Amino acid sequence: MQELCHGEGAPIIEMLELKDVTVEFPSADGKRLRALEGMVPSPAEVDGVFFVPLSHLLETAPIEYEYELIPTPAENFPYEVIGIPRNYKWQHGWENVPVYPWQGRAIWGLTGRITRNLIQICNHFQRAES
Repeated sequence: MQELCHGEGAPIIEMLELKDVTVEFPSADGKRLRALEGMVPSPAEVDGVFFVPLSHLLETAPIEYEYELIPTPAENFPYEVIGIPRNYKWQHGWENVPVYPWQGRAIWGLTGRITRNLIQICNHFQRAES
């Protein structure tokens, strides 16, 4: 993880098509670690695949947006199974969405949250080494 977080050993990226993405990372023993091999993103969820340098993500804070969550359970919600009454008072909440812009595109949503967590882990390793 430390090599990845420091940006050492840049990955070799082969992007043939959206349905065929392979990323290889050099490992400490000189072998190559394969990631995302055979990844097939859902066209309903993923518009395209692109890569952002880790150094950019480490140096650039995301734009943070929030939106209100208003629970609206469906009529067939399993209240009885869960053991709560049908007139249960659901709590409203807020969701934070980190957005990482990059060359006219953006990492956001679940991928943005995963990216934010990765950056937090990298920052933890960097602080621990100082």
